Amino acid sequence: MQDDKEVKKQQKDIPESDNGTKGKTQRTRQELACMKEAAEVETCPKDAENPCLLDATREGNVGRFLNHSCSPNLFVQSVFVETHNRNFPWVAFFTKRHVKAGTELTWDYGYKAGSMPETETTCQCGSLKCRKKIL
Repeated sequence: MQDDKEVKKQQKDIPESDNGTKGKTQRTRQELACMKEAAEVETCPKDAENPCLLDATREGNVGRFLNHSCSPNLFVQSVFVETHNRNFPWVAFFTKRHVKAGTELTWDYGYKAGSMPETETTCQCGSLKCRKKIL
């Protein structure tokens, strides 16, 4: 078992994103099949502005542990690998600024307050620019 000193030695700062190779996530065939199945079951409203919804409630990759902030240190970008089909992007997270080791990684879920009142919850990010509500 590692003590705190060993863990802190192993942590490294994350520099600002480079050419898109850091923070990339890939969708597996199983994930794509699940997406197709989920698309057939209307669980949340979609519109032209938000054609996709990332929901890691039941499963997901390491990105499911990234929390919301109204002043995030990450941003999300769709990237296309092995295809230019807009229906199959990889979702990649990139740093907006230098992030020190041990800093919580956050991104803005991007919902407008009031857009889904039945799922609205109080934001607890603590940012000076906090919008007070998520969804």
